[in-house]
Amino acid sequence: MNNSPKNPWLRLTPKAPFVLPSDRGAIDSFNLQAAEGDRLNVKLLPIPFLGRPDAPIVLLNLNPGYHPHDDKLQKQPRFMQACRRCLKHTDDAFPFFFLDPKIEGSEPGPGHRWWSRILRPLLDDNAPSFLSRALLCVEFFPYSSHRFKSLRTILDSQLYGFQLVRAAIQRGAIIVVMRSRGLWFDAIPELLTYKKVYITKNPRNPVVSNANLPDGFKQITRALERFRGRNRDGQILRGAFV
Repeated sequence: MNNSPKNPWLRLTPKAPFVLPSDRGAIDSFNLQAAEGDRLNVKLLPIPFLGRPDAPIVLLNLNPGYHPHDDKLQKQPRFMQACRRCLKHTDDAFPFFFLDPKIEGSEPGPGHRWWSRILRPLLDDNAPSFLSRALLCVEFFPYSSHRFKSLRTILDSQLYGFQLVRAAIQRGAIIVVMRSRGLWFDAIPELLTYKKVYITKNPRNPVVSNANLPDGFKQITRALERFRGRNRDGQILRGAFV
């Protein structure tokens, strides 16, 4: 990722509250005034993105959701280690870690279940470990909450996510706007004229399917086949993209 800003998530605090120093003032001020369902959960690690930064297919979401079980499941060592590796862009078997059925414990947790449903049409024909290397999800806002409410400002940490999307445009990746296209187009105007961007018909249920992406689903499946052809040996690349 040449000529891109340095990854700010390398500076994330080692203990809760998990907030970048540059975000702390805005987050604290918002949480003091926000209703309970809108407050940002800084006791959990932020999830600004999932997957490899050089993936051929990029999904644009709004922000990490919150389920009451997350308070326990996302504090387990395995989950926190996987999340930290993702924040550092350190590749492993499941860079898109919610596709690992054991990531939240011995039973599939809410994160795995949600992403398995959203990606079911792709998982029907692709192994989770393969799909985990082919997808990158970038969240518009990196901190989790039960309901999303705008802070009416752009945090410094968001700029890095926007740069990941701009890098995807530069390399010709397929981009799927799952939710909040207005926010994404305002933040990254280049998306308005990019020829490989597709928008879900139903952002409230952004399943990556032919019905929800009638213009883009075939392009996604073709991109997966090309990616499979470049990785037929099945080896997982190691190292960091920092």
